[in-house]
Amino acid sequence: MSLRSILVGGSESDILHVRFPETPKIITVEGYGAFEYIQPKLLDEMVEQFSARINLNRFKKVFYNLRGGEGFAYWVAQKTGYGGLLEPIEYHPDNHCPTRIDEKYKNDEVAVFEDVLDTSRTTELIRADASKSTIFYLTVKMIPGQIIPPNTDHVVKVDNVWIFGGGKEDKQGMNGDTENDKVYPVGWGRSYEGIGVRISD
Repeated sequence: MSLRSILVGGSESDILHVRFPETPKIITVEGYGAFEYIQPKLLDEMVEQFSARINLNRFKKVFYNLRGGEGFAYWVAQKTGYGGLLEPIEYHPDNHCPTRIDEKYKNDEVAVFEDVLDTSRTTELIRADASKSTIFYLTVKMIPGQIIPPNTDHVVKVDNVWIFGGGKEDKQGMNGDTENDKVYPVGWGRSYEGIGVRISD
């Protein structure tokens, strides 16, 4: 699959929606089997296309959410040549937010990098602290009734499956792991630079 083939019938300005294949390829990631969803090379092309249309220099501050946005933020910064500071924050959808956006940025235009938009709960928490924030998502899960919030942008829409990977040197990863996982160890899948799906789902 190539980016050009996905865009047949559309234009390069279209926001992509890549469907999970009916017969996905099985790959090995860190010693465990998984389904391949978006190959690393293809995801890199998508991030390249995304990076070409944004200007990080217009923001007062650029943040990344430690729930998975770190790899994505540095990936885009490298592609755009952004030399400013990328600052970590930590917002959890369960309202546990150990490192919030400083209140001095409440009325400033700031950027926040996130790995995935699903329920919008984390988005609401960020917006409560920074009302003029623009949030960049690597992926948007197309769950039933999904509403994409205003002042957001994203690289690719994906189906509502349990994805992992999605970042260069991502220390957090969007693998949705828990300490109670019976199949994959905690932290698994963070090194994968494409997007995959766990076989157990």
